[in-house]
Amino acid sequence: MGPFQGILFSFLNLSAMAFMAQLDCLTLLRR
Repeated sequence: MGPFQGILFSFLNLSAMAFMAQLDCLTLLRR
């Protein structure tokens, strides 16, 4: 368990948030 794991986790969290936001935009456009 080092600082690299924390950076990786935060990066995954950011990409997941961006992915969810992208899905929200897609659903809004489809309506």
